[in-house]
Amino acid sequence: MILFTLIIILSSALVAVQGNLPPTCTIYPDTNPPKCYNMVALCFREDFPVGETMFFLIGEDPDDNPITFGITTGSDFFDVSDQNGTHAQVKLIQELDYETATSHDIIFTLSDGFNDIVAEHVTLYVIDVNDNAPEFIGTPYSTEVPEDETIGTTVQTVSATDADSGQNGQFDFHLDETSFPEGLFILETDPLDYEKAYLILNSPLDFETENGYKPVVVATDRGTDPMQHSSSATVTVAVLDVQDTPPRFTFHPYSANLEENKPVGSIVLEVEAFDGDTANRQDIEFMIPDSTDFWVETVQSFYSKGIIRTSVVFDRETMTEDEFPIVFTVVAKEIDFYNQTLNATTSSTTVAVMIDDVNDMPPVFEKEHYFGDVMEQSPQHSVVGNIEIQIDDPDEFDNGRFRIQILEEGGIADQAFYLSPETALNKAYVVIRVRNELLLDYSKHQSFHFKILAEETSTDEKFKSTADVTVNVDKVERPSQDPRCVSGNSRVNPSVCFEVFVFMCLALLWDFVG
Repeated sequence: MILFTLIIILSSALVAVQGNLPPTCTIYPDTNPPKCYNMVALCFREDFPVGETMFFLIGEDPDDNPITFGITTGSDFFDVSDQNGTHAQVKLIQELDYETATSHDIIFTLSDGFNDIVAEHVTLYVIDVNDNAPEFIGTPYSTEVPEDETIGTTVQTVSATDADSGQNGQFDFHLDETSFPEGLFILETDPLDYEKAYLILNSPLDFETENGYKPVVVATDRGTDPMQHSSSATVTVAVLDVQDTPPRFTFHPYSANLEENKPVGSIVLEVEAFDGDTANRQDIEFMIPDSTDFWVETVQSFYSKGIIRTSVVFDRETMTEDEFPIVFTVVAKEIDFYNQTLNATTSSTTVAVMIDDVNDMPPVFEKEHYFGDVMEQSPQHSVVGNIEIQIDDPDEFDNGRFRIQILEEGGIADQAFYLSPETALNKAYVVIRVRNELLLDYSKHQSFHFKILAEETSTDEKFKSTADVTVNVDKVERPSQDPRCVSGNSRVNPSVCFEVFVFMCLALLWDFVG
């Protein structure tokens, strides 16, 4: 009896178990349906937002038992925790990335608590979108280019790649034209490989103008969904100096003033120059190729100096006006450690030297002794005959200014005569004039002996010189009175008196002219 009862119970239990069927599942898209779906495959863009519902799992249990949904494969990207016994929302919990995985295999589980767990396999395919910018390879880019590099030379090769596929992964290169002077560089893409481009020199470089550039290369992909992407890379181009720039003079052209009579070797002025190639400056040597009056001593320092000195003694008074100023050329050339000229490139500048006068000459008389004649009782201001005194002082300006005066100790020459002019500049033509005709009396003074002094008036030295003068007084022969011309004489002869009158007039005229 007991055994029969147990068999019935087990039989009933078995019938009950066999009558409880497992659940089934249907995949149903969300309100924003994916591009493709079916029971075994789904497709989603890789930019699908994290946290959003991708699709629904709808379970059916023939026995109306509540269903528990789970994930055994793919739980790192997908979640089904939002469920209610018959439905489960499949949500994305981690960003999809086409470049990392183009598809995901998902195994969902359904359990009604009575039967074995049901597994449902789904493959989710990731759709690529343009979400990556081109990426440059081998950065940072840096190169060195000599300033005399040939135009057309490739300065730098750049390359890039884009993780996106298809058109999204293709890109084009171009230069940011604002990153360097216009026309200095051009960019050419490799015709066989669009992922490679060449930065090419398109214009001459000059280290002294600019010693470096930073052109920017830009890569822009061809994708548009959802947008284009660009990236850039800077190419650091260091310009290397070469010996191609001639020396440069500072503060030129030069001029100087030099006093006359300076001894040979006197310093006139200094010139200064430096190597135009600033990165590795060479020493400078100076020379004066076209003048024998000056020579130059080279002194090396950071800026090379040339000390110009005299080779001759200059005499201002022996030089003509067209010789002023003295102009000559100074040449600068670069030399190496062994004083060898580095290249044929030289620089030159002009130097103008004005020779300044110093007071080194006194007024000089043309003769040492002058002789003249004057008729006695010649009228005042009349000129002593046969005398023309020339005085020269070649010094310039006030150095050549002087006065002229009569010197006589204890005599009366300065009372009888005066000089005209009495002052002069550089040159004078002096005459002697009568001051007091009463002193020209042959019976008292047959001649006058005196000196003429020429003395500087505006110098500290007061240089002077003298000349001797002798003035002879010529006697006037006067006819005696004819008694026949005496008034009241009954024997007056008018013709005789007229002759006497004419003779006396001629005598006075002679004195005046003389």
